Order: sequence, then C-alpha cells, then structure tokens
Amino acid sequence: MNRTLYIIATTSRSGSTHLCRMLTSTRALGEPAEYYNVRVKPQRMKLWNAANDLDYFRQMLLRTSTDNNVCGVKVATLAFENMRRELGPVFELLRPKYIWLRRRDTLRQAISLYRANETDIWHWHTHQAKPQAVPRYDPRRIRQCQRQIENANESWADWFTSEQCQPLKLWYEDVTADPHKVVEQISAHLGSTNVPLRAIKSDRKDLTDETTESWVEKLRPPLR
Repeated sequence: MNRTLYIIATTSRSGSTHLCRMLTSTRALGEPAEYYNVRVKPQRMKLWNAANDLDYFRQMLLRTSTDNNVCGVKVATLAFENMRRELGPVFELLRPKYIWLRRRDTLRQAISLYRANETDIWHWHTHQAKPQAVPRYDPRRIRQCQRQIENANESWADWFTSEQCQPLKLWYEDVTADPHKVVEQISAHLGSTNVPLRAIKSDRKDLTDETTESWVEKLRPPLR
C-alpha cells in the first residue's frame, strides 16, 4: 500500500495549528497535528496502547491517515530531532514530503510567543475559557523570542540544505490571505488529486489586539 507522509516544519506561533485544521477539514490530506510534541506524545501512546516508539508511529499512520492514505505530522525543530532519533533507520526509508511554514513578520510572531508563554493562552478556545490577561511589556524577552524563532528558521534552512531537500515553502500571511490557493499548492506538492476545496474550513481567530499593535509600534525600527 502506497502511503504519502508529509511533515510540516514549523516554529511556535507560525499559524501551524490553523493550517493543520484547514488540511484536516478537507478529509483528504490526513489529520496533521503535533504527534511528536513532548507533552502530547505520552498521552497519545497511552490512548493508542502503543507498545514502543515504532508501534506509536505505526498507530499514527493507521489512525490519522485519510482514506487516500495521506498522513501528516507537524513538528518544531526539537520534536523533529526526537522523531528521527526514535525511528532510527526507519526514518531514512520513509521519504516524507516537507512543507515549511514561516511568518514574514517575526516581530509579531515573537510578541505572540511571548504573550502565550506568559499567559498560557495559545489558542482562541483557550482564550474564551480564561479571563483576558495582558502580560507586562518586556522588550528584552520579546527580542529573545524573536531570536529563538529566527534561529529555528535557520536550523530548518540548514537541514533542508544538508539533505538536499526541496520543501514547499509557505508563509503564514499567504495562508490567511488565500487558504484555498495554499491548499491547492499543498495538494500539488503531495501529488494528491480530487481534494475538495469547498470543504476547507478557515475559521482562524486572531489573538492580535491593541496591546500587540502598540508593542509593534514601540519595537519596530522607524522607516528612513
């Protein structure tokens, strides 16, 4: 049985959760999620009664592939290292296809990451369940988050170059502007046909507010 495995290479606060939900909504591009997140995997292993790391991977393929045998997983750099280590030589045989998701505006991404770290509000449904929280303005830590994001992007770039891998390069800003076009690009990259574009659900809820805008204005260098 031929199966298409794809990996969404990403960084925190890049819009990857929104992209994964969009792809899942097609019912033809797998059910991509953070199956190798260090906090998620132990729970999934127990839920799926996985005997070991290889069995966990097998269960992921069986349980999250769509009927056309497409399966996706999203990973940040650390999760990707863990996945490769756990699968060992099996990983080299997989030949997955890659989607590299980034944000052009890493300052806004850094502010989003800083606020999420401080408030533990990562997604809209969590935001609705908790009282609104605004952390204190800390430009030093925001810049640290920005460097963290940029270093992770460089790590992905270095790995793709070293492996002579050609990922499909996507930008968060384009995903939000034209989700149907992005799904078409992904379908073509994966070689998947008959993906029902009308079924795509793009219900992104942006946590950006006046606080974010004011911090961007403070931190963005003025145009000369």
